[in-house]
Amino acid sequence: MKSILILNCSLLGPNEVAWWNSFYEAHGDNVEVFFFTTDTNAELAFPNVIQISYHDILSCADAALDDGTDDLLSQVAEYDKIWECYDPVVSKAKARSWYAYWQTALAVCRPAAVYSWNGYNVPEVALARAADLAGIATFHLERGPFARTFVCDKKGFNFSGSFISDYDKIDVEPDEERVRRFRQAYFKGGVSNWEQPELVSERDAFFDTLGIPKDKLLLFFPSQLDRDANSKLFNRHFSSVYEALASTASVLEKHADRVFLLAKKHPKQEDDTERYAAACSRVGKWIEDAHIFDCIAFADAVISINSAVAVEAALCGKPTLILGSSILQPNEAVLKLTDRETFDETIDDLLSLASGRETRIDPAYFSKLLFGYLFSAEPEYVELGLKRPSDFPVPRDTGPADDARRRCAEAITSFMQSTRQSALLRAEYATLEREYERYKYGYERLASSWANRAWSKLKGIMVREKS
Repeated sequence: MKSILILNCSLLGPNEVAWWNSFYEAHGDNVEVFFFTTDTNAELAFPNVIQISYHDILSCADAALDDGTDDLLSQVAEYDKIWECYDPVVSKAKARSWYAYWQTALAVCRPAAVYSWNGYNVPEVALARAADLAGIATFHLERGPFARTFVCDKKGFNFSGSFISDYDKIDVEPDEERVRRFRQAYFKGGVSNWEQPELVSERDAFFDTLGIPKDKLLLFFPSQLDRDANSKLFNRHFSSVYEALASTASVLEKHADRVFLLAKKHPKQEDDTERYAAACSRVGKWIEDAHIFDCIAFADAVISINSAVAVEAALCGKPTLILGSSILQPNEAVLKLTDRETFDETIDDLLSLASGRETRIDPAYFSKLLFGYLFSAEPEYVELGLKRPSDFPVPRDTGPADDARRRCAEAITSFMQSTRQSALLRAEYATLEREYERYKYGYERLASSWANRAWSKLKGIMVREKS
């Protein structure tokens, strides 16, 4: 029986757990799954779960890496620049550490395919490079733009995925009726990827509660996370989410007599949002406590960098403007900002559509997205034609799972856990050794006291490591 390796760095909420358990139900008898994860959930069905932490830099001074990997590790380390945490020494050590770790994992687990969530953090890139060199198929995993949908793509996700590059090759006929039925099924449940308050059924109640004037066009701006890959990779016109919001508010000021900008905090946004509130105060307001579906339903138009909310809005036919690079790029009904110089003109086009209360939906686009690209374990979505967990690109083996194989898998899982603990111990040793050298030779006044204590601790760790 073949095996696969999954690297998950996503929070395992109810939607994700439901998906993975459905995935295991569909494939667990045919492949052995090794699930490496930065987050755990007791309700996961996988028997082989190995918890890891991206904060670890595992010591690998004794790792026997192939000749010529130095340039590869430098390339892997460069991915820390995306997250603005690049350090030539630390990032290179991290890349070397995770590359060695994944080489061990691949040698022990021997997967026929590797699936990595996101794919742009150093541990994920290191896994992809190690798998590529071993001739193992690799895939990117991500949430889809609709709650309870998921993406599995060999090229990437969102704007970098095959849905964009191979859009014209997706052989799905436009089906306006099925798209309408999906829209109806999706919005009736009120289920989002993130926690939301109760839905409000009345427009007047929504406007009154939030203090929104009823005589102006309501433009909705859903905030995003600056630390999210979509913001880091595909926000090509603005340096941050804040700059995008502030620029939008600035352009809208000349229309303040007829528009109101409603900007909503992302449920996982933790940074100081007072400046966000100040940025839109002259033409609207910043809120934290409204259901995202209400904001879409009662808005006259939506402006977004590349949030999934924009895809939801476009499904409703709302006039939608995308400020960055997005999976909505092929959608002919959506406006896209081509450059900062045309921002005013593009806003004028959006307001013209909003004023006419014009509903525009691209059924060809949504037919391809829903029925030719996305996966879901939600029965109602699968019945409409979304790909099911059993359609996932997983290598098949007709041999049944046997007790010996499962015992072997359990042993491998145990080995990987102990390997991580041993590596952490070596990392602790290496860190103390560096601190010892620094204090011993760099700060003479501390050497006599601190260094001796550090050396004593080092000797204790060396004894533990040998044992």
